[in-house]
Amino acid sequence: RIKDVSEAADIEKWNNISTSLQNIAVMQQLSGITKMLERFEEQLTLIVQEFNNDRIGKIQSGYSDYLIALQTNDYDTKKNILTNALSKLSEGRSQLIESLKTKVNLISNKPTGFWPSFFGSLTSWKYKEANEGIGNDIATNMFYIQRATQVIMAVKQELGEPSGMIQSLADYRDVINFLKKPKTIECLSEWHTNI
Repeated sequence: RIKDVSEAADIEKWNNISTSLQNIAVMQQLSGITKMLERFEEQLTLIVQEFNNDRIGKIQSGYSDYLIALQTNDYDTKKNILTNALSKLSEGRSQLIESLKTKVNLISNKPTGFWPSFFGSLTSWKYKEANEGIGNDIATNMFYIQRATQVIMAVKQELGEPSGMIQSLADYRDVINFLKKPKTIECLSEWHTNI
């Protein structure tokens, strides 16, 4: 009988050890999956940032063309450079506006306040960083949208197109009105300190 009890205890020990080893293996697999997902998220963030940089690059290039045009004496050459600058600025600004709207809609759907943020950070390993990153992207986009609008107005003035200046301001006004929604302001003020 003692031998039977001893064998049963050994079998139970082996079962406990086997279960523990299985749990350790599952935890290691989950850890590996988590690391893989973190790398995947980093790569996606990099791709999105590169798209944003391309849009900002168009605005910066248009601004550089505008500065070159101001130094050009030949009217036809100056007009061509200004027209090219206007094209770059308008395209970059339009793309940034659409990107801004997407990001604002994304962040506006998130709950705000201490408790939602607290529970969100418990359920997602990068909850706060991701939302602050979106807030920073929105602020950056807004800065370059404003810059593009200012330069577009200056280009339109140089080209002698006052109605184009007004239209540029109307597009900017639409962006501001989009951002003025109370829920949007609440979310932006939570996720970006300079807004």
